[in-house]
Amino acid sequence: MEFKKIHAPSSTDLFVNQLKTAILTGEYQPGDQLPSERELEK
Repeated sequence: MEFKKIHAPSSTDLFVNQLKTAILTGEYQPGDQLPSERELEK
């Protein structure tokens, strides 16, 4: 029996996608400061 290879996104990929979505939906505007690493960690 052969198994198909599974691709699971990394934590970095998930974060980048969330950040992109926030920018594209207008949650972050040009010039806005991003949250600190501690805030993003939560």
